[in-house]
Amino acid sequence: MASLDQGKKFSKIDLRQAYFQLPLTDKSKHLTTINTSKGLYVFNRLVFGITSAPAIWQKTMDKILQGLPGVLCNQDDMIISGKTDQEHHDNLYRVLQRLEEHGLRAYYEKCSFY
Repeated sequence: MASLDQGKKFSKIDLRQAYFQLPLTDKSKHLTTINTSKGLYVFNRLVFGITSAPAIWQKTMDKILQGLPGVLCNQDDMIISGKTDQEHHDNLYRVLQRLEEHGLRAYYEKCSFY
């Protein structure tokens, strides 16, 4: 929260189906095996319902957004701030650029800009 204390302009970005955007490593895929009437299946992406999924997601997002000023991420919601319009715009641009670099997509219908 300290990174937002000087902010005067704010934006909120929501990530669509956030967990599904995070691919699993080959080593961890077997941990998601489910038994169906058609046989055993494993997930290729992080799924909702896994106890450790929120912690894994938060750690990943913290790593992706590390070093960016005026950003707070809580699960699939990010708040971006800036003291001025220009600083806010620059911070927002850096976040969107970082998300694109990591193949993450925002849910633009739920994004807010203040």
